[in-house]
Amino acid sequence: MTDTKALLDTLKHHVATGEPVDADFGELIAEDAPDLVAALFASSTDESVRGQWAKKIDFEKADALGKVAWVASESEAVEERIDEMLDSGEAGTVAETLARAGIAWDSDQIEALLDHDANRRAAALLLAVANPDQVAAWLEDCEVVEDALEVLRAAALDLSEELAESFRVWEEALEELDEDELEKARLDGLYAVLEPSDYARRVLAGDSGIGWLGDMPVVADFLQVHGPTQWLEVLGMLEAVEDPSLELAALLAVSAAAGAGFEAPDDEEAQQLLDLLAVEPGAKTEVWEPIATAQGLGFAIAVAPDDELALLCAQVAAHERLTLFDIHSAGIPGLPLSATAEQHLNLETSRALLDGIAEMDEMADATVVAVVRTMCDLRRLVMHDHERFAEHAEAWVEEFLDNSSAAIRLAVRQLLVPLDHEAARREAELLERTDAIEAALAFSANSIEEEALIAALEEHARLEGPLGLDCARRLAMNGSDDALAALARLWKTGSVFRVAFYRDCLVEAVSR
Repeated sequence: MTDTKALLDTLKHHVATGEPVDADFGELIAEDAPDLVAALFASSTDESVRGQWAKKIDFEKADALGKVAWVASESEAVEERIDEMLDSGEAGTVAETLARAGIAWDSDQIEALLDHDANRRAAALLLAVANPDQVAAWLEDCEVVEDALEVLRAAALDLSEELAESFRVWEEALEELDEDELEKARLDGLYAVLEPSDYARRVLAGDSGIGWLGDMPVVADFLQVHGPTQWLEVLGMLEAVEDPSLELAALLAVSAAAGAGFEAPDDEEAQQLLDLLAVEPGAKTEVWEPIATAQGLGFAIAVAPDDELALLCAQVAAHERLTLFDIHSAGIPGLPLSATAEQHLNLETSRALLDGIAEMDEMADATVVAVVRTMCDLRRLVMHDHERFAEHAEAWVEEFLDNSSAAIRLAVRQLLVPLDHEAARREAELLERTDAIEAALAFSANSIEEEALIAALEEHARLEGPLGLDCARRLAMNGSDDALAALARLWKTGSVFRVAFYRDCLVEAVSR
């Protein structure tokens, strides 16, 4: 008898590393196998591993995630079976399964699903890649604004550049229909997801706006496609308590994501990014804008409503790019604990910031965002080096424990968990009595297996805004078997627009 736990560990290692594996996983494969097992097979990059699932599983008897793992094998037999099912009137099931597997597919039956509310999202995700011309034709004929925006959202998430012209078609249509500004703002945001650089040019030309930064599902779409960034944790907490500063934090988050880039900066580029971070607030644009533009940070400049915020957005983007590629950063001006270079972690500067904020009668949105972000940074530092940072963290906690801002109080609760065992116990007890997301966010600073914690994070990970992304990522960071199972369930039954993010979180979790 093969040790099934050892087999499961082997499968996890294979998914985490992508290394080829020569193993017979037959004992793990069954129609009633746990969701996590099916998710791991679906995540494999090895055709022979995925094929083991398809050979042993009957598609009709498999549950939703079992079906995803089955089609993921992409064998000739699977393709034939899909065609048979499409011909027999099972297009809805096929479309949902293929979309959750991330496999583009075109057929007349799937194209017809664009007219059906239940399967439109899945069909649009498939066709935006497999047949964008057909999607463009459908969009041109569509007369329902909400339906068109849903299909355009799929195109943006798929990065289907072939459908860029359809956004212009619907821009004109919304003008003619005199639609609500919210619909126009959503269209702008979706185009920003699809074509960030061209969107930035349109903003500077006055052809597009930034109103979509208050549309949290679209902000989350942007972060899903271009990178969640270090700001996701801040956004999640602000959204959880519906803080008024959420839109400002969204501006900083998307600036960071757009500026992160896909290639590591060379030595000269890295130095320019560091030079940008050294620019003092209030500096004239001619001092810093040429550097930011040369480094491809035009998006951050374009979306900012004024020059002062434009500099901050560019610096946020510069910091994100450096840290993403493991290059030490001096940190974002005004956020003294965001630095990753040891010599720039100055607790005196942080203390000065704390003292300055303590003297304020009222807090502006920018101050709330700065405090929440600093306490998130401080929590990470405490967990990394408790002895060095605990006393400083306690000073921040003491100052803001009874603050009028719900977001700041939540950040305090999260910071308290690694500092105070009694605080951790209180949050755990609160989770047992209620599914309050605030307790889940605070308590998830502890990477432990706690049934109520996992349940609360899974429930809120189904939301389509940044809070949903943050909860999914917290499950990945937790990394327990229960957290992995929760991510598998999200892949199985969560929003089809978030499947790619859930899948990435699952792979990240098994890689820890």
